[in-house]
Amino acid sequence: MDPRDKTITRNFYFGITSVKLNNLLSLAANVLFVLGSVLGVANAIANPRATSFVILAIIFFTFVLRTSGFKLKPFGLTKDRETSQILPFGLVALHSQGGERMNFTVSDDSGRYFLLAPKGNYLLKAYTPSHISPARTREAPIVAKKGWISEEIEV
Repeated sequence: MDPRDKTITRNFYFGITSVKLNNLLSLAANVLFVLGSVLGVANAIANPRATSFVILAIIFFTFVLRTSGFKLKPFGLTKDRETSQILPFGLVALHSQGGERMNFTVSDDSGRYFLLAPKGNYLLKAYTPSHISPARTREAPIVAKKGWISEEIEV
């Protein structure tokens, strides 16, 4: 039961959901990266000093990392096998090589899931949400190297 004189507090981000806020911040980071790259090149042309070229090298190295897909994301992703779209609210279970269930979770509305696992070899099983008929299952052997599972699995 709630206390009688409890004041209700709500956390609002100007009416923006956390997913939309994350997408907005990612877009802003991408735009600022491109702007910084252009300004870095302009600075190296206008002021050909060693520091300008070091900054340009750092920007280039960051660009290579971003375009090569280097990400330390601690979450995995569930996708629909037929449409390649994200699959929200799918069940993801982690099993040992012997078949014993070690951990499980449900993906969020963006198809992301979070699973912690000790380093080792596992079997990842994903199931479609209950509103999809007929139900589908996908199994994939995986190796946990970082302490979490960040695999993309299509169901």
